[in-house]
Amino acid sequence: MKFEITENQILRDEEFNKKHWKKLLKLGSSVVLDDFGTGFSSIKNLVLFPVSEIKIDSFLAKEMMIDKKAEILVSSIIFAAKEAGYLLTLEGVENEEQFLKAKQMGFNMVQGYYIAKPILEEEFIKKLLN
Repeated sequence: MKFEITENQILRDEEFNKKHWKKLLKLGSSVVLDDFGTGFSSIKNLVLFPVSEIKIDSFLAKEMMIDKKAEILVSSIIFAAKEAGYLLTLEGVENEEQFLKAKQMGFNMVQGYYIAKPILEEEFIKKLLN
């Protein structure tokens, strides 16, 4: 099971979060750092917290398509994160162009309307069973 946490949530009570996330890891769960690249993005949180995956915020998914500087920064994040052993997901992928760019840049996974729109649990179960 994966638990997603934003850096804003980490900052609320760092000691409490560190202690409880480590307990969840011992039970076989993993921690995903969500919305990375916006808000309070910090290398410190990657060092101190038991994160296994980083989800790059949808803002950067859009910006890297139109702004070379944003693309360079995302490429740098990808390189550093992969070297450190993190899985990387790009959020907010809405079209084939973004999907292909994410694949070319080295993201492990993508998330967004291009893949699937959010659905209710009942719909998910129906699709799963059919």
